[in-house]
Amino acid sequence: MSKEKKPKAKKADKTEEKAKATKAKAKPKTTKAKAEAKPKATKAKAEAKPKAEAKPESKPAESKQKYKPENTIFVGNKPAMTYVLAIMTCFNENKAKEVQICARGRAISTAVDVAELTRNRFMSELKVKSIITSTEQVVRREGGGVANVSAIEITLAK
Repeated sequence: MSKEKKPKAKKADKTEEKAKATKAKAKPKTTKAKAEAKPKATKAKAEAKPKAEAKPESKPAESKQKYKPENTIFVGNKPAMTYVLAIMTCFNENKAKEVQICARGRAISTAVDVAELTRNRFMSELKVKSIITSTEQVVRREGGGVANVSAIEITLAK
């Protein structure tokens, strides 16, 4: 009896291996078929997009330039050294004569730190050209209403 069980187990192992091999062979074929089908669909979509968006593209491009001039750094939640590096890049690579640092609310203290770090530690030839403070009215996310938010613009020049 023990002899009969062993051959059966071997046959079962062989059939399982064959099943696994056929599944492994079948998977790449299906992925190839899907991969071939996808580029055709994306090409059709890519061709359709420029036709539909050809006219509206000119308006958003203009609005983006209005909101972020080339030599303006908007300070937020990142570490101060990130913004210092951005300022140094503007002066060195873009050969800018002046750079504006803009911040609102809690980021104002970070903006002042960034300006002072840049001036005192990295680029001692920079001068503070102007500092403009203002108050902006912002619509609150929750509950509606309007909130006053302080803002600052620091201009550094060579």
